[in-house]
Amino acid sequence: MKTQIPKEDQESKAFADYLRLKGFKFTHIANERRTSIQQGVKLKKLGVSPGVPDFMIILPCLGATHILFIEMKRSKKSLSKVSESQKGWINAINECTGSMAGICYGADDAIKIVEYFIK
Repeated sequence: MKTQIPKEDQESKAFADYLRLKGFKFTHIANERRTSIQQGVKLKKLGVSPGVPDFMIILPCLGATHILFIEMKRSKKSLSKVSESQKGWINAINECTGSMAGICYGADDAIKIVEYFIK
């Protein structure tokens, strides 16, 4: 019997539930929506950009506040692909003081990253 690997949106929901439980300020950046061509053109003109990480979380760390960006993927790496635009955004964010970004494979991985930074 095969074990079902949760979909990315299921992993994201579990992570969002954790963030709510902990009381963190965060948002899911809904960049994966399907839309009409006209709406897609409008969103692009308004600044929607491919590759932006899925989550932005404000974290109190070591007496300062940092912003953590997480690109969520499925827990099984072979079922997940990181695009070049996602890599570009993550690299650009990590070059900024006070912000960090990474790719997490499943909610458990994302929770571990948050717990690491708040300790």
